[in-house]
Amino acid sequence: MWDPYPQFDSSSAWVKLLDKCGSAAGVGVKRTSFDTTALTSKELLAAQQGVSPDVLIVDNPVVSTLASAGVLTTTAQTGVDT
Repeated sequence: MWDPYPQFDSSSAWVKLLDKCGSAAGVGVKRTSFDTTALTSKELLAAQQGVSPDVLIVDNPVVSTLASAGVLTTTAQTGVDT
């Protein structure tokens, strides 16, 4: 899981929420955080190389960049039940 919140460490409410959600889903969460600019660049490269993370959390302004590059998928495509 990649997110744009490097300011939050393992003791933060954010990381505790991620861990709680992972536990509830029966999975472990391996988190890597980057600032927004680095995250966008790394994801574009990862998508080209076929090594994107299973979960990517981005801020709204980045969505159009990733969508234009064909990086994002819909929940229908992934089979995720919302």
